[in-house]
Amino acid sequence: MLVWLPILLSGVAGLAALVWAYINYGGFGKSLRYQLPQPADPESEGAHQHDQALPGVALLSPGRDEADHLPTVIPEWCEQDYPHLRVVFIDDASTDDTPTITAELSERYPKLLVVRNEQEPPPGWMGKCWAVHQGYEALQSELRNQQSDIEWLVFTDADIHWHPRLLRTAIEHAQEHDADLLGVTPTLRFGSAGEAIVQLQLVLALGLMLPFEKAM
Repeated sequence: MLVWLPILLSGVAGLAALVWAYINYGGFGKSLRYQLPQPADPESEGAHQHDQALPGVALLSPGRDEADHLPTVIPEWCEQDYPHLRVVFIDDASTDDTPTITAELSERYPKLLVVRNEQEPPPGWMGKCWAVHQGYEALQSELRNQQSDIEWLVFTDADIHWHPRLLRTAIEHAQEHDADLLGVTPTLRFGSAGEAIVQLQLVLALGLMLPFEKAM
């Protein structure tokens, strides 16, 4: 058994390397991070008219005990180069410093709506889906009162970092291709070799069940 263990580990590492190469350089690697255009002059008349034509977007993200990430990711969401954006963070019964951090960020960013969810999911609901639903209900209530127009819903995890022009590029890409749904995959970062192997195996499993090229 000890003789085969190095061979097995080498095989797993090699497989992980192949998956990593496929994600970054294969068909699945055609990500928006390689296609981000140079920003237009915001003072130009064309840029202003284009911004007015962009649809309203609501970005929803659930999080539980994500205090280490929120001081960075929430500003990245709120400071997106996008004119019509509402950011909804759902604090899913966090027990860390999340409430304090989100309260401070709410004062800093008027476009940020923080929803505290302490309700257990009812039968048939998964926890994250239930938290997102609670945030969506709060958003709908706000929209009814303000008569705002939201055409796109964007979902992200609370530990995903955003390029400043990611949202604009994604929406423009969806409009260009007349898409109803668009998925963007982030660059994966790992804290250790073991984490890389495990996570990349999961990506490979998803790729086998849901072929990436069919989503292009």
